[in-house]
Amino acid sequence: MPNWLVRSLGAVVARGIVTGATLTATALIPSAVLAQNRPSEASVHFYVESFRTDILSLTTQIENLECVNPSTYWDWVGRIDGIESQLGYNESLSPELKKPFYVRIDRMREILKRVHHCPGTEWTVTRQETFWTDYLGVDIVKTTGSITTTERNADTGEITNVFNERKDPLGGGIVAGMNFTGGNGLQYGPFVSLDFPNIAIKHTFPGGSYLGARSNVEGTLGAKFGPTFSSAWLYGIAGISVLNEKLTVNFLPASSSTTATVPGATIGVGASFQPAFLQGFGRPVALFAEYQHTWWQDAKYITPAASPFFNYTFARSDDTFKVGFLVSLDPPPRAPAVKLITK
Repeated sequence: MPNWLVRSLGAVVARGIVTGATLTATALIPSAVLAQNRPSEASVHFYVESFRTDILSLTTQIENLECVNPSTYWDWVGRIDGIESQLGYNESLSPELKKPFYVRIDRMREILKRVHHCPGTEWTVTRQETFWTDYLGVDIVKTTGSITTTERNADTGEITNVFNERKDPLGGGIVAGMNFTGGNGLQYGPFVSLDFPNIAIKHTFPGGSYLGARSNVEGTLGAKFGPTFSSAWLYGIAGISVLNEKLTVNFLPASSSTTATVPGATIGVGASFQPAFLQGFGRPVALFAEYQHTWWQDAKYITPAASPFFNYTFARSDDTFKVGFLVSLDPPPRAPAVKLITK
């Protein structure tokens, strides 16, 4: 693994730990102290009226535009982004008070997009800057695991039994990563995830004997890449995964277990978006959904004590659905600088 990627992802995790510790410490502050630091009603009223006036004024100006050229268009975008940044950083207004303002800001953007382009201008836009953000996330994992267990004679290698089983319980996981966004409408970046799928797949015989595998933990190091659309992102996923699992051969009254760690390859697709009602917490928040398929290398259990004359191979693949949320560790980025070519 490249050293820069190890250091970068390590920094993301470290920042997440510090952020969590800060939030925990804040939660322990006595309510009386917090009450003393609450903004006054007068200051809340001032900011509400200030944002209402500014947004109404800017909306009216945009609605009255006859046309825009590339330069003036990005000027208006910068003014909208400026109000959104001020709103995000304002600590006097609660998330509930900010929500309707974010809705109005999104409406301003839609109005601006519908303004006609002035005749005689060519809209060629080249962004000169690429910005990046890092994030932490939590997800619910629904894994459908399929295992083919093959029993072979230890001396001859002859196949004596084959069993196919599937299970699909719910689990959970965490993810950390960073996204790079350029001016070409594409977003990409590395990520690392740790999942606890809570899945045990086994074949049970009459009388209660069984053989199977149980996942302890699995991790993936990979990358996501795809186009962005306003506040949404569609992307593909590719990565290298590692699975730690417990293999068990239980032929009553004897039972044997061992732990195996196997590599795998993961591909998938996903989508994320930033709903306006979740943008009032000072950090961008996104919801996401993903599908991933992972092929695992075979895990082997050679002549277990419970079945000393046979070898067992556990061939597994997983189909995983994830839904969760991501919290950026950086404040909302400023609009990147642009170089506009007009004719």
